Amino acid sequence: MLRRMRTTRGKFVVVILPMIIACTLLTSAVSVLANRHELRQRLVQEMETVAAAQALAVRTPIWNFEKRTLQSIVDAMLTNPDIAVVEVWDERGLSLARAARPDVPGKEWSIRVPVHGPEVAEGRPELIGELGLTFGDGRIQAAVEKQLLRDVLLLLVVIATTTGSAVLAHTLTIDRPLARFLDAIHRAEDPRRRQPLPLESEDEIGTIMAAYNRLLSKLAAEEAERTRAADDLRMARDRAEQALSDLRATQHSLIQAEKMASLGQMVAGVAHEINTPVGIALTAASHLADETRALDRALASNQLRKADLEDYTKAALDAAALLQSNMQRAAALIQSFKQVSVDRANDQRRSFDLRAYVGEVMLSLGPRLKRTPHRVLIQGEDRLVVDSYPGAIAQVLTNFVINALLHAFDDGRGGTMTIELLRLPDDMVELRFSDDGKGIPPHHLNRVFEPFFTTKRGAGGSGLGMHICFNLVTRTLGGALMVESAEGCGTTFTARFPASAPADAPTAEEALAD
Repeated sequence: MLRRMRTTRGKFVVVILPMIIACTLLTSAVSVLANRHELRQRLVQEMETVAAAQALAVRTPIWNFEKRTLQSIVDAMLTNPDIAVVEVWDERGLSLARAARPDVPGKEWSIRVPVHGPEVAEGRPELIGELGLTFGDGRIQAAVEKQLLRDVLLLLVVIATTTGSAVLAHTLTIDRPLARFLDAIHRAEDPRRRQPLPLESEDEIGTIMAAYNRLLSKLAAEEAERTRAADDLRMARDRAEQALSDLRATQHSLIQAEKMASLGQMVAGVAHEINTPVGIALTAASHLADETRALDRALASNQLRKADLEDYTKAALDAAALLQSNMQRAAALIQSFKQVSVDRANDQRRSFDLRAYVGEVMLSLGPRLKRTPHRVLIQGEDRLVVDSYPGAIAQVLTNFVINALLHAFDDGRGGTMTIELLRLPDDMVELRFSDDGKGIPPHHLNRVFEPFFTTKRGAGGSGLGMHICFNLVTRTLGGALMVESAEGCGTTFTARFPASAPADAPTAEEALAD
């Protein structure tokens, strides 16, 4: 509230007024409570005196069984405005007379006094009954309310007087000097109108004005220095912006080179892998052609035998089986490479089965993995349909595998890479890539996703692979990428992203450009 107030006068009133109100209310409350307690004590004493006096008055009627007289005495007691109920009982507790008035205000209180007979039995007065009074404290409440009203009126007078005095004092001692000070500050916005303030007091306001005058004396000297510094800063900023632009261009070129290098490695591997089934198919076709020419010569010379035909049939069936199996193998390699390469080149969003697509990516990486002693396991959901960017996922998986081959395993030691796919609540997907390699040292762990950070500089590592993965997962896929590792216990990369990519997510090309 104080922050929203625009004047120190208002803040001053807001600060001092609650304290005055609190003190006045506390004093009034203590006074009211003490007065009410005193009045209530007086009322109780008065009622006890009345009860004792009336106990003597009803003694004879009770003793003589004069109920009519007793009732008239009880009725007469109701003339006291504080008494609500009067009742007389005999020594057995049976009611002898009762009178009540329902309109007595306030909280009700009750007292009972014994009634003794005129005869003395064995030196003690004989108990012949009891007199009970129920009375209200309405008179006390009314007196307290009047006092409270007086206190409220007094509080209003105190508040008005104090507020007026505080505002007047604040205006004379603070507002007017501050107004002159503010006017000088506004004039100081124009260097040509700056002038020192006259010192009219030695209090805090005077101290502030003296400090302001000293500040003015320094501004002129600092103005020229600021101008020179601004010029130097402007030139330094221009140089920094140019350097940043060059750095971004270089980084973008390196990222594109890294992306194309991994794609080129995949192309070379697939091409090398296709050579095997194509070579086998070519050999089978050549053998079938040779067998067919031999059969044709035998048929032309009328020397064809049943055994020759049977041998040819067997050779043709074997060649056809070899042709079919190897062409199917080559077609599968080409299809997986085609789908993965198209996705990585086009950056198009589409709906696809993540488990099947991961299998296609691993099939396209098969030629490279085949030359190593390592194996890749795919676990998790059998069918996991997502609407996302397959090219980004292929790039992330490829970088995971290449990173593991480069860093995770010692030369000659076989290992296992596991890809686990899970469906999480809230339509989220988790892709977890882990290896059982040598792990990452703790002092390197928090730098894994930094650009250009690598421990294999000059040995095949560019330091951009994991940085690319981080950008693709967090921006294109709209998720989060985490790494866990311990030396000697392997490494796990966990990517969590929505099954349906954000509508405003940048493409892989845009994500890698930033």
